[in-house]
Amino acid sequence: MNHLKCSYCGCIFDADLKRCPDCGTKVKRRDAEQYYTGPLDLKTVMTACSVPEKDLLCAILDAEQIPYLLDFPEGGVSSILGDTASQLIHIQVRESDFARAQALLQEAAEEGEEIDWDTIDVGEPEDEDE
Repeated sequence: MNHLKCSYCGCIFDADLKRCPDCGTKVKRRDAEQYYTGPLDLKTVMTACSVPEKDLLCAILDAEQIPYLLDFPEGGVSSILGDTASQLIHIQVRESDFARAQALLQEAAEEGEEIDWDTIDVGEPEDEDE
């Protein structure tokens, strides 16, 4: 399988895609330096169920300068953007970065606050006839 490295954000992704799945930059196939030929000793560190969740997880990895590859097992970006149903997005990192990335993402998940909707006043439903 051929991979490309985005010239804008550095994301490594399947060469069959026409745009970077992370930042949306269009692929320039004539740029030979864009092809990634390095080793792909990757492990899935986390699986996101939506594009916003993927963006959040990738931002954490970006902040720590941990490179990652996005894997869209159900057909790529177009299936995610064109369908309102959740799609899985595997975030993969090198084996050498796996423990550090896993610890960072686990820490972020533990810090996230769970909203107790029983304590939130959302108001009364509005009458649709008005």
